[in-house]
Amino acid sequence: VSVDGLKTDKERLTALVLLSVESEGVSPMIFYRSDCADMALAEEDIDEAFIASSRSVVVTGTHFSRPNSDAAQRKAIRLMKARGGKVVFDIDYRPNLWGLAGHAEGFERYVKSDRVSAQLKTVLPDCDLIVGTEEEIMIASGADDCLSALKTIRAMSSATIVLKRGAKGCIVYDGPISDDLEDGIVGKGFPIEIYNVLGAGDAFMSGFLRGWL
Repeated sequence: VSVDGLKTDKERLTALVLLSVESEGVSPMIFYRSDCADMALAEEDIDEAFIASSRSVVVTGTHFSRPNSDAAQRKAIRLMKARGGKVVFDIDYRPNLWGLAGHAEGFERYVKSDRVSAQLKTVLPDCDLIVGTEEEIMIASGADDCLSALKTIRAMSSATIVLKRGAKGCIVYDGPISDDLEDGIVGKGFPIEIYNVLGAGDAFMSGFLRGWL
């Protein structure tokens, strides 16, 4: 793993999460992310030469929740688009990191918010790839059901959309969205033994990008 873009913040701690395992697929968690290093990301941290050496940049929904990290990600997007690279958006919606749920609600995946939807919508037109769960697709679009959400996103962006569906696998949409949710490239899930689901989205993204780029 290359650490060429890694920086050390001498004033802040690395974020962490306390995870428990209650049952298969249920892993309550508490985030410790108050004034943590990654949320202090700012425009001056974005290295233009490093961006120029890359084929794509991945931005996350969580880092659009703070003005400084929002500005940093938008700078990275501008730089990548200027050089003709790919912009990847991992919607990565955690309601409590947007101040919409308490510390004990770290496992909560969806709280409807017009404010969050309005913020994330501004990112969609610049994306080449958008990845999210059903709940994340809905928050990024502001729609109340998955099919409407996909159509709303498609109206704003020509990006390839990847809908993650947990044990069911995923569906990839690289063209118009029809009235049939299954009318895409369906990647079926396969049986595995689950210990906890933390990091599953990151693993999915890394594998998908390895084949997509």
